[in-house]
Amino acid sequence: MKQDPISKLYASLTSKEQAALSFDYLMKGDELEQSRIASAMPMQHFTGFPLEYRQTLDGMGMVAMLYAIEHWRNVAMVNIYLAGAVAKSANAIAATRFLGDEAALQCAEYQEWRATVDALENHETMLHSIEAAIDELCAEHAISPAAIRKMAGTRVYAPIQPDLKADADAVAELRGCWARALAPYPPAPTGALPGTWLRG
Repeated sequence: MKQDPISKLYASLTSKEQAALSFDYLMKGDELEQSRIASAMPMQHFTGFPLEYRQTLDGMGMVAMLYAIEHWRNVAMVNIYLAGAVAKSANAIAATRFLGDEAALQCAEYQEWRATVDALENHETMLHSIEAAIDELCAEHAISPAAIRKMAGTRVYAPIQPDLKADADAVAELRGCWARALAPYPPAPTGALPGTWLRG
């Protein structure tokens, strides 16, 4: 049977070039071009470690990455708002120095400082939640939290305000999100293109 000329063109590309094109078509939902690329590649058979082992190992790396993103984003925001609170505290003190309590609370400089401190507390609360979520997830799946933190380049966050507590809803949401990275891949339905059943 005569080879599709477009598939023949795909066959002349390197595997890296084929993968880049296939990813682009995957994002565009173009299954025909994905199929052409797949048909242009020779099938290969591998001997390797068990699928569950490889999936779990990949999943732990993904969890570490997701945890690191949330951890460092919130650490950065804490540092920003802490610097802002320190800078605004002098203005608030100067503006409220000779005011009574009620008038001081209504002062614009005080309210601006208070809003900055509130934002700082929100991000510190989130950091408590992130640490609680990763510890709970690791305990559930028998994973070392120290190993996850090492891969993420983090350590347990030492809060500026230790009296703040983790938010239970945030902990549950983070755990649910990260747990999906550890879930087994769904089996491929008959006739599905490689990778397409993982969408959604």
